[in-house]
Parts: sequence; C-alpha cells; structure tokens
Amino acid sequence: MAFKENPSVYLVTKPAINWSQIANFFEEENVPPIPDSVRAGDDESAAVIEISARLCYMSYGRGRRDITDFIDNLLGSKDGSVFEHVNYGFIVTGVSRSLTHELVRHRAGFAYSQRSQRYVDETEGTFVIPPALSSERDFTKEARKVLDDALLHAAASYTELVTALEKSLPK
Repeated sequence: MAFKENPSVYLVTKPAINWSQIANFFEEENVPPIPDSVRAGDDESAAVIEISARLCYMSYGRGRRDITDFIDNLLGSKDGSVFEHVNYGFIVTGVSRSLTHELVRHRAGFAYSQRSQRYVDETEGTFVIPPALSSERDFTKEARKVLDDALLHAAASYTELVTALEKSLPK
C-alpha cells in the first residue's frame, strides 16, 4: 500500500495531421494550396483548427495569415465547433475518486476512461491523501496519523476480504 499526496498528469496523445491526405483533398477538390503559415511550428493542434475552420468557408489562401490572429478571431466570433477536432489524451493519477466523478459528470466534449473498481485488484493500491493532511503540514500531524492508521486498517481488511472471497466463491 502506498500514499500519494500530489497528482501527476501525463500527456499521452495529441493531434497529428496526415499532410498527404490534406494534399490529396486540395488537389481533388481544386482547393488553393494551404498557406505555409498553417504548417509552421510544432503545434499541429493549431493547424487542425485552421484547416477545419477554413474548410467551413473554403477560405484557404484568403484572410488572416497569422495563426494566432486566426484562432483569436474564431474565439471572438464564438465559432467553437472547429476546436472540437483537437483532442489530447491525459493520464491523471493521484486524485480522489470524488474528483474523477465530478469530471465524468460534467463531461460535455470530453471522453473518460477510469480504472475499474470491479475488476482491478487493489491489494497494492494507492491512497490519495487530501491536501489538508499533507505530510508537509505540521499542524495536521495528529489528524494525519489518524488517517494513516485508518488507511492501513482498511488495506489489511481489504486483503483479508479478497482472500476469504477467493477461497469461498466458486471458480
């Protein structure tokens, strides 16, 4: 059993553009070539937004050339659908189940996957410690000890329960 006091966030997926398919589309649909400004930089998410927005109005080669100005204009006009094409994937650890429940409840425009509490053996699980009981806070040491003792007891009880169920339930 382990304790975790701080969350961790890992960026694991991000947008990528298939430039050859974009070129095929432009050629087959007789669309003016994409401005070099769209291909500039390492942030393909901005390019995804610009390609999507320009498609709506077939405005390739016209209008704003600076990607920042272009995106600022979209934000100002509340043209939000083009932002939905940009998806990032994160793994978040060290947060409470109550926090993840709130994220899932208010999920509009997001997709979530959570570790199953039905199928994952938590014998070696990690307990998330609330910030108020961080080991760095001297004034909550007594309360932290109460929490640690309770969590150790809960972990031991969980292990006993799993062992008892494994022995008694049919396979």
